Amino acid sequence: MFFVFFFFIVFLFVVFVFFVFFFFIYFFVFSIFFSCLLRLLHLPLLRLLCLLLRLLLLFRLCLGLLLFYFFVFFVFYYVIFFVFLFFFYFFVFFFFFYFVSFFFSSFSSSSSC
Repeated sequence: MFFVFFFFIVFLFVVFVFFVFFFFIYFFVFSIFFSCLLRLLHLPLLRLLCLLLRLLLLFRLCLGLLLFYFFVFFVFYYVIFFVFLFFFYFFVFFFFFYFVSFFFSSFSSSSSC
């Protein structure tokens, strides 16, 4: 169980690093490309087109990061919830069986006397 949880955390970290680096590199490379294109172009229509493409890229970046953070939030919420449930039921059953066995052992030892 610990190894599954550990690999799940490592997987989330790798996905997080991949998303952050991929989106930021993608955004900055295209931002530099569009800014260079804007410097080269003098037509207002093409400038407007490049500006719209940059805004679309920025919106796509923000939307991707927003969806990723919602995914991470809900996954961590459910992981913490199920880990809590697992330990809660583990301790409840452990103490229940411990006290039941203690009760029966004390009951059997008192009845034998």
